[in-house]
Order: sequence, then structure tokens, then C-alpha cells
Amino acid sequence: MKIFAALLLTCLIFHCENTIAQTGPWAKYDAKMKGEALIRESDGGYLKEIKSIVEGGGDVNWQMEGTGLTPLMAASSGGHTEVVRFLLAQGAKPELQDAYGRTAYDRAKLAKATTVMAVLTPLTKNPIPPPKKLPPVNPPVKPPVIPTPSPVLVSLKNAPKVKLPWAPFGSFKAGDKVAFFNGSWHTGTVLEVGAPGDYKVKNVAAGERKYLIAREGAPNWNDWTNWGSVTGIVREKYWTDFFLGDWCLGETMAVNTHTDGNYERDEYSFHGATEALQVNADNSYKWKTIDKKIITGKWIAATDGAGIILLKAYRGKDWTLRNETNAAEENIRGLQSARLTTDGVMSVTAKRGL
Repeated sequence: MKIFAALLLTCLIFHCENTIAQTGPWAKYDAKMKGEALIRESDGGYLKEIKSIVEGGGDVNWQMEGTGLTPLMAASSGGHTEVVRFLLAQGAKPELQDAYGRTAYDRAKLAKATTVMAVLTPLTKNPIPPPKKLPPVNPPVKPPVIPTPSPVLVSLKNAPKVKLPWAPFGSFKAGDKVAFFNGSWHTGTVLEVGAPGDYKVKNVAAGERKYLIAREGAPNWNDWTNWGSVTGIVREKYWTDFFLGDWCLGETMAVNTHTDGNYERDEYSFHGATEALQVNADNSYKWKTIDKKIITGKWIAATDGAGIILLKAYRGKDWTLRNETNAAEENIRGLQSARLTTDGVMSVTAKRGL
């Protein structure tokens, strides 16, 4: 009887542990889907979604077939320090290698993610120290200063529907050197230009309005990047002009799964934006928060790449607004997309009609 009770208790504990380990919306998916989602979200630095996948049983040491990429490697390449800390706390193994023999530390070093390197160094055997910075032979050439554009567009409500400035898709050809945003700004060379697609068609082809880019300093890192996250390497007016006008903030997406016999489908619904942002050409902004509070202030150009910084905005923090426009949002919903980010606070989506 005692033996039976002990076995029963062991089974109950094992069952409870599995139940706790796989909860939430991700529990129903298979290991491959969870692993690939973990790598994708780790690359983007979306900690909240990463935690949800892990709660649903996602394996923090999942390795992508063919490349050997792990969530920790993806987060390290993107310079996402908090994601790296979380994955390590969940048992991520820093010694794992990708198909090219590189560890998470090696990828952080290639991406020049010094903060991530500092976290991984104590866990890495004989890490290669970063090279010493040598004084430049010639003084660096400062990019040209672009004057603030005249205030020709204050609000889009009564403005004619014109296409706001951004380097049109196809502006860059194979062999061109470009800057692109993937967690932080990087430079690279365009290897291939995707299909231009059709804005009027309610679907998206593979590679539509994307560039295949080889990251500088990482010859084995080739990936497709949405055209809204790609610019030239010399500052141009569209790096700030694109953001002028009215944006809807805080839209959320819900996913509901419906089962009909053996057929399962996902339905997506979008809850309306709860906040609004107006960016003016006189370098002022007005942010209407969910509690109807109006925050006004000044914006400046982002110094590391295309985008603007709203000074002393929500919660008294400086928020960076960057373009995330992509073919899916353009074709299916007729929207331009951007994202507001700041340290220590969840990012905020920004949308507006084409």
C-alpha cells in the first residue's frame, strides 16, 4: 500500500509539473512551432511574448534546423540584454554552437553588442577579448546637417492623400550598401531585391517588398528585411519627414482559434487604438494618452539612424519612433506601421492609413 501511494504521489507531481510547465496560449502548439517562435521573438527583443512561449513549454535551447540558431543566439545578435538574462535564467546553454561553430557570445561580438558580451563573458571559456580601438588616421567625416523642414504638414486630417516620404521599394539594388534596423541599426550589402507586389491584392508573396541583406562583419548572416526598415547609409530628409502627421497608438491584436471537425483556423481581430500622436514639422509633438492626458514637447532626429526621438514624453521618458512598414500591413490593412520604444517600458505600436 505504501509503495502504491508513493507511486501515485510521484505520478501526481509529474503531472502537475507538466501542467504548470505548459500553460497559456502557446501550450497547444508543437515543439517546432514554439521553438521557431522563440527564436523570432528573441531576435526582435519581445520579452513579454518570449515569457508566454516559455510558459507554454517552449524550449529555450531549441536549435533551428539547418542553421543551428538558438533563441539565446538570436537575442545576442540583436543586443537584447534583458532577453539574454531571462533565457539564461530559464536554462539556456551559452556553449551551444550554430552551423558555423559560433556561440551566442560569438554572435554578440559580431554584432558589437558589448552589454550582452559582458553578460556572457563569465559563462564563456576563454572568450576572445574585443579588439582595442586604434586612433583614426584621418578625423571622421561628419554627416551633413540637414535643416529642419518648413512646417508644411501639421495634421493629416484635412491634408490631401499623398504618399509620405521614404526611400521607395526598389531604390536599392543588389550590391548596394544599406543601413537596416534589426534590434539596432546595422550596415550591410543588398544581395537580392524581392518582388514589388501589388498594394491592391489582399495577400503577400514570399519576399514581397523585402531586401535580402548580408550584415557587415557577419558574412554568414543573410536575412530578408522589410523595406520600411531599410535606408541608405547617408542621412536624408525622409529619415525624419516620414514621421510627420497623425498616428494612432496602442492598437492590440487578438487571436482566436476555431475548430470544426478536423479543420482548425485562426481568426485575428484588432482592438482599436487607444491613444494618438501628432508629429509636427516645427519639431513639436502632441501625445494624447489613454487617460486623455495631453503631453506636448519637442522632437529631435534620432542619432543612430532613421527615426525621431520624442523628448520627455510619456512617463517623462524619451521615446524613439521608428518605421516598421511592411507589405502585409500595406496590402491587407492599408496601413503604414511604426513603433515607439524606450528603456524599461513595453513598446507601443503606431499605425496610420496609406
